[in-house]
Amino acid sequence: MSAARLELERQATQVEQRTKQAEQERLARAQAEQRTSQAEQRTAAFAARLQTLGVDPDQL
Repeated sequence: MSAARLELERQATQVEQRTKQAEQERLARAQAEQRTSQAEQRTAAFAARLQTLGVDPDQL
């Protein structure tokens, strides 16, 4: 194989690795956003339950 061909293959491998890493990072961000959303929903539900008991959640 020529040196140019080897260099192109090396670069292609690096691009593939960076693409995989970027996809993993995107997936991790999406999962974190989902967990945040779920936590916000649980917090809102808890605040609503407190209010039904006559407790002002903002005073806690």
